[in-house]
Amino acid sequence: MPSSLTMFPLLFEAGIDKRVEKTIVVVADQSTQIARLKKRNGLSRAEALRRIRSQMPLTQKIRRADLVIDGTLPRTAGRKRVRDVFRMLSKLASSQASSR
Repeated sequence: MPSSLTMFPLLFEAGIDKRVEKTIVVVADQSTQIARLKKRNGLSRAEALRRIRSQMPLTQKIRRADLVIDGTLPRTAGRKRVRDVFRMLSKLASSQASSR
């Protein structure tokens, strides 16, 4: 397992998921996705919708993911969830390393 975290926004679409042991998908409802794209990328609502629709549907990503994180959680709860996932994956990596 790679020692560093790498983010791939089009992980499944590009087939990169075949090269990693675990995948994590962060989910958000469409209105949240649109608001974030408008704010971060300066896209119009129509442009944001086009971008979302050009990607694999979120339902398919969720089915293919090993872990799912709710990206709409309040900041404190979201950070706790990420820490919990990190701890779980760290333990898994340690146990795999010690069994080799």
